[in-house]
Amino acid sequence: MQKIDHEAWIAGIAHGEINLHTVNSACGFATYPDWFGFNNRKIDYFVLYMPLKGVIRATFHDINQMITVQEGTILIIPPQSRHSMQLVEPDYGITTYHFRFYAQTHDYRRAILNNDFLHVSYSEHRNLYRDIARVYDLTRTQSAYATIQMQALWMLIFTEIFHIETTSTSSALTSQQRTLLDQYITHNIHLRPTPEDLANVLGYSKDYFSRTFKRTYGVSPRRWIVLERIRRASAMLLETEKSITQIAHELGYNDVYLFSRQFKQIQDYSPQKYRQMYGQ
Repeated sequence: MQKIDHEAWIAGIAHGEINLHTVNSACGFATYPDWFGFNNRKIDYFVLYMPLKGVIRATFHDINQMITVQEGTILIIPPQSRHSMQLVEPDYGITTYHFRFYAQTHDYRRAILNNDFLHVSYSEHRNLYRDIARVYDLTRTQSAYATIQMQALWMLIFTEIFHIETTSTSSALTSQQRTLLDQYITHNIHLRPTPEDLANVLGYSKDYFSRTFKRTYGVSPRRWIVLERIRRASAMLLETEKSITQIAHELGYNDVYLFSRQFKQIQDYSPQKYRQMYGQ
């Protein structure tokens, strides 16, 4: 697959050197495991989610990052990006637009973006919602004119997404700051770190840190700490033979029942059941 930067991607679509082909599309209500419940997978297509109701939790394993995708946001996962997808509230399901598509160059090679994922908020860019909805409508129409329209709309959609990502990056945490936070959590998770502790690592006030952190990760610092503890617990359950009580204590839980309750809320299964299902 040929990796392409943002500028070349837009130019390629505009000049007909990159064509986007929709494999399937859907818009509606889904529950676990219709479109979700995927654990540590790679696929050969781009996947786009635009939730209208409900919340998705996505974990990107190659970069060790977890994000929350909800109403007002769009997630695009490029081909071969190793990820897991879960519904935050599986009992309530989710209503979302969902596309699978691939990009092909004029010499019939597959093309991918130089990103692990794209995750943006379109709350102030409603035309982005409109264009994605229009692409969905056009996938229901089999005609050459519809194909040409979809190419033009995809160019507009990606142009807007790249613009949002670029303008929001300046007010988000840098990769170096994210690395510092990850290192701090790794070495201090047993001490039950707080949002104030994370703010102190970067030398920020609590309020400013909370706003910047949520703009970066899509969740509050307190929620992120819980998600990190459960993510690490999941790995320990599968990669070690440590008892559930020992894992809970190493991650700062004095109450193993609280640990089990939070684990099930996030991973849908109890720690014991999770180990049985996904362990070797």
